[in-house]
Amino acid sequence: MSQQLAVQPPADDALGVGETAWVAPSEPRKMRLFVRVKGSSSFVLLADDNLLLEHYKEIAVKYFKERWTGVRQCPELILVRCLCFNNKDRLLDFKRRMRNYANPLDIQKPTTSTAEVGEVYSESFNADLVKQNMVVTDPFTPALIGNCETELVVKNLSLDRLIIKITDPNTAQYVAEVFWDTYREYARPQIVLQKLLERYEVPALVRIGEPQRSPADHALHQMVKYKIQMKVIELLEHWVSEMYYDFTDDMQKTLSRWVRTRIDRDGIPTKLLHLMKQKEKNRKPLSAWTVPPPPAVSRADFDPQLVREPVTVLADFSAFEIASQLTILTLHLHNNLLPCEFMGCKWLPGNDMSHKAPNFRAYRDLISKVANWVEYAIVSEENFDTRINIVKKLYLVCQELRQMTNWDMLVAVHGGISALPSASLRNTHYHVENKELGPLVQELNEMLAHHGKTKIFQDSMIQKPDVPQPVFPSIVVYLKQLEMMEEHPAEADGVINFFRMALQHNLIKHLLQSKGVKLPYQPIPKLLAVFTLYKIKDQQDLIQMAYRCEPPQPEHAYE
Repeated sequence: MSQQLAVQPPADDALGVGETAWVAPSEPRKMRLFVRVKGSSSFVLLADDNLLLEHYKEIAVKYFKERWTGVRQCPELILVRCLCFNNKDRLLDFKRRMRNYANPLDIQKPTTSTAEVGEVYSESFNADLVKQNMVVTDPFTPALIGNCETELVVKNLSLDRLIIKITDPNTAQYVAEVFWDTYREYARPQIVLQKLLERYEVPALVRIGEPQRSPADHALHQMVKYKIQMKVIELLEHWVSEMYYDFTDDMQKTLSRWVRTRIDRDGIPTKLLHLMKQKEKNRKPLSAWTVPPPPAVSRADFDPQLVREPVTVLADFSAFEIASQLTILTLHLHNNLLPCEFMGCKWLPGNDMSHKAPNFRAYRDLISKVANWVEYAIVSEENFDTRINIVKKLYLVCQELRQMTNWDMLVAVHGGISALPSASLRNTHYHVENKELGPLVQELNEMLAHHGKTKIFQDSMIQKPDVPQPVFPSIVVYLKQLEMMEEHPAEADGVINFFRMALQHNLIKHLLQSKGVKLPYQPIPKLLAVFTLYKIKDQQDLIQMAYRCEPPQPEHAYE
């Protein structure tokens, strides 16, 4: 069976603005379109030989659906192969979409030189299958849970191809999110800006010297071109709004000049220009950032000399109040953390790029400061009974922090208790561990102590159905995973390891899940100031203070 199909040129009034009138080429020749559908009879159609592959696919699918006589609904067809013969005839192979479609599109290579393979793109991928095969490698590790919901995560590709992909209107937003968090690992901001501006200039549909295309092709090209250009504008707006610290003076001038030109030439929205003017007032590189103290501590009438000693703080405030203020401080610094600060192992000692992670350094310093404060609170008290009460109070603070799911502060407080200066007070710890807090101490030691297992702690942080979602996953624990990911090069021979970028993005997104949350705790300025203005004590001084409290004793003295 056959059918005569032809494409007629539209009327003159259907032309877009700025398009030239369609010049009819010579009479198109006819070609045969052979169609094979798995499980159905093959058929052949007659069509003009100057159409695109998308047109032939649409013609074949429409013809198949119109003549479907089955009892069930007509199945969806998936194009798996396209063969182009020398006489311009084509063969399209389709398969029916199954309910549990498990194999990705496989383009078969021709076995002879008489046929050419046309590359085919299909959007009918199963999202859950894609996440399982391409992103999720350990479903019990929240750091590796894929966030892509609509499309395949490419493992390796070039920067040019990645720019094309994120500016594709049909690409999932997830790909752009991974790009913005990780692009500094394989490209400089100047290069990215240049390629985005180049991408805005979509190439013409027909090159000089080639045959003219049909009006339908030109209309489709204009529609796709407009969508790509608007996507580029959207990406630039996001870049300026959220990451203007990437822009140097030259980049700012280049983009400002480009925006003004395109406003006059193409009439693009002026939102991008307004965003640049608004952000320009506070634009400075990331290395020049400073983290302000919490609003409750930054008041001018606050006197740093009134900061209380740890013994007084632990006596005047409850464990819940101390834990809640530590959580408020954690959130304050957590809100300033940026995904790019977790890339490139900037936290490692001696890293030349550490100055580009000011917020992460402030967060790390808070953890060190709290741990040192706990050590000082224990070893600075010479009275034995008071020191026991201090250690008990600190364990209760750990219990409150665990209930608040503030895992980093839990690591800091328990780390101060188990650090060398305070851990050397063996008699003190012996009396605490053998009293009513014994089960709590044993549980925390199994989870957090140096002889404990990191996996136990990670399993504790994973969200369970009967507990609240973790608010502050322990960044300290997951830094090792980030460091292991960095062992694989981000880019080699111009090819980006995008799969590694996706894994890092997922882990960073998990770590920063608490950004912007609202806490049900009221700030206590005097208590916030204790940890904000505390000066870290020298480790040797703390050890000497511990020796004065409890001189070393034989092992059997505590049995």
